[in-house]
Amino acid sequence: MEWIIPGTTLTGQREEADRIGEQFQALFLAGGLSLSQVSAITGLEPYTVQNWVKRRLLPPPESKKYTLEQLCRLVNLNLLRGTVNLDQMAQLMGYLNGDLADESDDLVDDTALYFFFVRLAARAEGTDCPENWQAALTEVTKDYVEPLPGARQKLVKVLEVGALQGGSWNYVVSPAYEIDAAEAEAFDRDFAPMEKAYRPSQELFYIYSRSAVVR
Repeated sequence: MEWIIPGTTLTGQREEADRIGEQFQALFLAGGLSLSQVSAITGLEPYTVQNWVKRRLLPPPESKKYTLEQLCRLVNLNLLRGTVNLDQMAQLMGYLNGDLADESDDLVDDTALYFFFVRLAARAEGTDCPENWQAALTEVTKDYVEPLPGARQKLVKVLEVGALQGGSWNYVVSPAYEIDAAEAEAFDRDFAPMEKAYRPSQELFYIYSRSAVVR
């Protein structure tokens, strides 16, 4: 069945969603894409793409050419903007991948994230059954290897929000993200003072927080 590939203006066969990588890689056989080509694929106005670059939602193109990774970042953002506003998009992507202008700290690269989105949409389209959604999420993420504990949970949350595009939904940021600095300091004062000292766990945290899975 022909369908519009999520987040793009491209058409494809829903039954071939698992081969979306091949279709996207074919777009880059001649090298990087120009701004006009990216605009045509995503349906985004050129000024929107440039504005997102200025807002550090994605790294700037080199020699005015966009890579596959950058295209997928744009399409991921395009999917999310159907559900959340710009600041929430940045917050949600940062929740998964840290600094959006730095790809070295990503828990899942943008290409893989977009392909997760497409496979999830193909399997769950047209269903309102929570069990079917959960089964689809489990299936599309079954081969994901966590670079850090908790990474899968973050990935699933972002996929759930992106998959809501097209419905009449409203994403509400959890109050847990709203931290009162004065209250936090008052809470810390309830603990007995501790002498500063080095702990082996600090080194482990440093290593884990800067590690990545190399394919």
